[in-house]
Amino acid sequence: MDDDSASGVLQFDVRLGLWDSRRLYRSWDAVLVGTQYVELSASHRVCLATQSSLEKLHSLVQVAHQWQGPLSLGLFVAGDEEFEAAQRYLDFLQRCYAAVRERVTVSVLVPGSRAPRQQPRYYPLPDFLDCERPEAALRQFARPISAEQASWRVRNAYPQNHMRNLARKNCQAEWVFLTDVDVVPSSNLSQLLEDFLRDERNRCDKCAYVIPTFELDARVRFPQNKSELVRLAKKSLARPFHHKVFIHNQFATNFTRWMMDSQPGQAPPPPAERGDTRARVSHDVTNFEFLYEPFYVARDVAPAHDERFMGYGYTRNTQVYEMYVAGYKFKVLTPTFTVHWGLQTRKSRPAWRERQNSVNRKHFEIFKKEVFARYSRDPLKMRSRARSCALRSALFLYLISGASGRGGPCILVQYTRKRDRSSSSAATCFTHVHFCYNRDVYSLLEAGCGELLLKSSPTALEQLRPDPSRARRPYVCYIRKRGQSVVRASE
Repeated sequence: MDDDSASGVLQFDVRLGLWDSRRLYRSWDAVLVGTQYVELSASHRVCLATQSSLEKLHSLVQVAHQWQGPLSLGLFVAGDEEFEAAQRYLDFLQRCYAAVRERVTVSVLVPGSRAPRQQPRYYPLPDFLDCERPEAALRQFARPISAEQASWRVRNAYPQNHMRNLARKNCQAEWVFLTDVDVVPSSNLSQLLEDFLRDERNRCDKCAYVIPTFELDARVRFPQNKSELVRLAKKSLARPFHHKVFIHNQFATNFTRWMMDSQPGQAPPPPAERGDTRARVSHDVTNFEFLYEPFYVARDVAPAHDERFMGYGYTRNTQVYEMYVAGYKFKVLTPTFTVHWGLQTRKSRPAWRERQNSVNRKHFEIFKKEVFARYSRDPLKMRSRARSCALRSALFLYLISGASGRGGPCILVQYTRKRDRSSSSAATCFTHVHFCYNRDVYSLLEAGCGELLLKSSPTALEQLRPDPSRARRPYVCYIRKRGQSVVRASE
């Protein structure tokens, strides 16, 4: 078969496509359809929707092997170089892996300012395909991508919420499990969810069934069941997702209770009585907070992800927040789980992440007003939180510009007692304890303290934990540069 007579792996016209509401991106639905995708969609209640850029696409292999139902992928590509590499790699995946070939449907999103100009076509693959090494194969196909293209990707925000909406809306099943492509489902999760939702008592219109997510040490094998995962967690080889990086991300799931799998005041049941071969509700989420962003299964009528939020910050948690305001109940399932490879640690935050977070924070000020107008509810008191300022207790957090040890201006953020009146120069009334009583320094930025910090310097963050025995109290931020007077937040 010669190149001219062969059809490409993707089937669409780059001159067409559906524009988003701001004409920033164009999308094409179902440009590559798995051979069994239609039949699987008709026979399954749950579709896994996930999204990826080219550099993470190798993770699709393990996800597709673990998930036995229909899988909808939203793929982001920018420019002709990435578009060619994506076509070559998707062809490689289809030839090497039956799970991808049969179950996965791909939809594509491109930036309007950097759309591919070349139509999809057939690209011959190398004679020898190493199907045992999908990540190495991706590096090989991406090698011709220029440094200029790579630089463009760093400078431009990744449209995560566009991708999530695209993947979700190309699912045909009634229920959707929305994840990122590097989040891997536990074994037999698809069948466990099918059996769980077959019970009419669990088919709740406004229920979001949370699937706990763990980070896993890259040196261990993938746990085959919950018992193996719990054993790894006790050996510090697994831990809740973002536990060290941003604990609020998943904290409301209550991983301790999930691992113990018991009701308050009750001893955990013996393994034989837990019914670990069937999914069930372990417990309800009772301490919901704004920064919460679990991976969950819900009917495909949940609010969409707001596409104004792009890049880093406010992308997933705003959608979960809207669900909460709309009256959704979050219920944690067991023995189901998902895994993200690698134990994450706090690293220096690049300046582009802070810039994106600052832009998204401004969008959120409008978003929360729209949510209140839509539902006439404000259960987390988000509209009044900016006025909730009081000073209690003491805590010092150092934020050093750039990588540790490289120098740069030092900014000191200080929480101090209310009776301390030594500060002067009123600034902005910042925040409420719900974010600032600190398990994680980064919550300061999410809460609003970051606005003033970022004007002083792009910062890398270093965590300093407070005394966990202290009751939660409201705080505001004191900010100063080294050698300068203290700037105090007004009450």
